Amino acid sequence: MNVTPQSVVLLVLAAAAMAFGYAAWNFGILHGNVTVLGASLSLAFLQGACMVVGGSLLCWFATRARR
Repeated sequence: MNVTPQSVVLLVLAAAAMAFGYAAWNFGILHGNVTVLGASLSLAFLQGACMVVGGSLLCWFATRARR
């Protein structure tokens, strides 16, 4: 594993993005309108979720060990 300045910057940026997301969600839950945060799911969201699950299953089938 090579630790380069570029990889450190990318790691810090990814960590900052995740931390900001959690902080924004926490602020929204504590001080915002919870009914807006828990809005109904659209068909596009459900299609995307099904594609993610399907891709995960496809990857699992392709990489699992054969007996």
